[in-house]
Amino acid sequence: MKIFPFEPNPYALLPSALVILSVFSSLVPAASAQTRTRNDDDAPLAARPPMGWNSWDSYALTVTEPQFRANIDVLAHTLKPFGWRYAVIDEGWFLRNPEDRSTPDKLQYELDQTGRYIPVPARY
Repeated sequence: MKIFPFEPNPYALLPSALVILSVFSSLVPAASAQTRTRNDDDAPLAARPPMGWNSWDSYALTVTEPQFRANIDVLAHTLKPFGWRYAVIDEGWFLRNPEDRSTPDKLQYELDQTGRYIPVPARY
């Protein structure tokens, strides 16, 4: 059974693909040259981004003080020489009722009119 009423030519789009590839490859050097500075006065970019550890990535709403301190010890003794500088306790700043975390269907989120998480003012 034939799927196409004609025999497809796999090379028919090759010239168009080569033109597109040529255009994009000519833009790459220009784009990388533009990203080497952050503003008009040619100040260099930072050597690395701000690097740190966030409790949410490993523990979500369950981080305890001993767990946080243990991770800080690793960061200070092992990762700091490689540029790690920050430790953040991130425990559901967008939850109105974090005490109900054991029953996730009861959790209430603070959202703006477009559906993005925003901080719950009563928690701070």
